[in-house]
Amino acid sequence: MDRKIKKKKWTSKRISLISGSVLIMAFLIYLPLEYGSASRLNVNKDQLTIATVKRGTFQEYIPVDGTVTPVKTVYLDAIEGGVIKRVLHESGDMIKQGDTVLVISNSSMQLQTMYQESNLYNQINNVRNTRISIQQTSLNLRNAMVDARYALETAKAQYKRDSALFSKGAITLSNKDFEDDKANYKRTLEKWKIARSAFRQDSLLHQTRVAQLNRSENRLNKSLDYVEKILNNLIVTAPIKGQLTTPDLQIGQSINQGQRLGQVDEMNNYKVKADIDEHYITRVDTGLTATVDYNNQAYRLKVNKVYPTVTNGQFEVDMEFINKLPDDLKRGQALQIRLQLGHSEQALLLPRGGFYQSTGGNWVYLVNKKGTEAQKHNIQLGRQNPDYFEVLNGLKPGDKVVVSSYDSFGKNDVLQF
Repeated sequence: MDRKIKKKKWTSKRISLISGSVLIMAFLIYLPLEYGSASRLNVNKDQLTIATVKRGTFQEYIPVDGTVTPVKTVYLDAIEGGVIKRVLHESGDMIKQGDTVLVISNSSMQLQTMYQESNLYNQINNVRNTRISIQQTSLNLRNAMVDARYALETAKAQYKRDSALFSKGAITLSNKDFEDDKANYKRTLEKWKIARSAFRQDSLLHQTRVAQLNRSENRLNKSLDYVEKILNNLIVTAPIKGQLTTPDLQIGQSINQGQRLGQVDEMNNYKVKADIDEHYITRVDTGLTATVDYNNQAYRLKVNKVYPTVTNGQFEVDMEFINKLPDDLKRGQALQIRLQLGHSEQALLLPRGGFYQSTGGNWVYLVNKKGTEAQKHNIQLGRQNPDYFEVLNGLKPGDKVVVSSYDSFGKNDVLQF
């Protein structure tokens, strides 16, 4: 007869399932106890850049792009317009002060200049003739005064002599003759007075009129010199010694008044013109120093001029070399310059790296002492230069930090090497 089979509670399969579940639960409990709740990421240590925090000299500076330019540049502009008649020097030539660069022809201006010269010469001759006339008038007045004085002295002597003899009856003289002598004396006396007054008035006016004529003649002579120099403006000469730079100038080419014809650069000294971001405009001033590497040698520069105008987010400065000028510099050559913004001082330094773009300098992955992993660590950074960050808080000398880019690490708290 059938009998009921009793089912077993603890089969081998059931025991295996329970044992596996217990092991999994134990492992899940062990992980937080051993490693905490931080998210982790396995990374290859050889692909990371790890830098050591150190204490050293911090110099705040910024990289700027500079362009070599001559210290002195003089531009050549056409003072008068016309047509190019001759070209004596080409672009790139080394010229001396006073050398003729080109000659311009302007027929209408030459004719006008000749007319002005002729007119001025006529005016100068008129002034000279007027001066001669004034001098002749003064001379005539002087002669008239001399004649009047002589006539007065003669008439006076005759009148006194006749008067004395007539009163003594020494000579026979009619009343009419005596009265005629007396009237002649009075008449010559009045003529003398008139001649003397005219001469005095002429003497007072003579100096003033001659001075006016002299000033007029001087002005006319200066105008004549200026007119004569107008033709010299058709000859373009080098204002200084240096290298000539001009566009392509051809004989017969029309030139307008004021047109830029080129420039002359003084070649015995150079300066560097640099563009700087407007963010630093309040921190850049004359006297700041800079460094540039050229031909494997460092050269120092100094800011000697700051242009306050901001264009396209940048402002310009001029720098001059201190003591020594590099060899083989060329105008327009580009230089990479390190401009110092302050004095050097001791600080805790962290080398720059790609991490800053991800963290903004607020935290880093700090490597543990065993070198087996790196964990997120809050820090505070201060100033920076192209090589280092200044560490204000959170790190100490000897700490090792992952400074390469964090873009591939996500939000993981620990990097497991």
